[in-house]
Amino acid sequence: MERLGKILIDATFTPGQAAFEKPSLQPRLQVKRIPRVDGEGFDVDQIIYNELASPKLHERTSGTATVALGGSPIMDPLMELGVSRVIDAEFIVADFHLAYGRVYEDRLAAKVNA
Repeated sequence: MERLGKILIDATFTPGQAAFEKPSLQPRLQVKRIPRVDGEGFDVDQIIYNELASPKLHERTSGTATVALGGSPIMDPLMELGVSRVIDAEFIVADFHLAYGRVYEDRLAAKVNA
């Protein structure tokens, strides 16, 4: 996956036997960041709590994968997360409903209150 000419996620998937029991992936925590117009920090820096509802699985294939994270320090700094190892991988085709989330942590408000 790339955005504005920068590779964000480079992944390969090889179908095969599942070697690991998948943990629950719910709820999901997502980062919501909106950079300031001057590029110096963020106007919004929040951790969002989301849960998927009404899932309908159409296809699931287990396997192995490799993942490399990229981005840029100003926008989409995924490389800051790093990848230590990939335990297992799966490819799914599914339908689900993603409702509104809630703010789990407002990182800017935490800095002001610290």
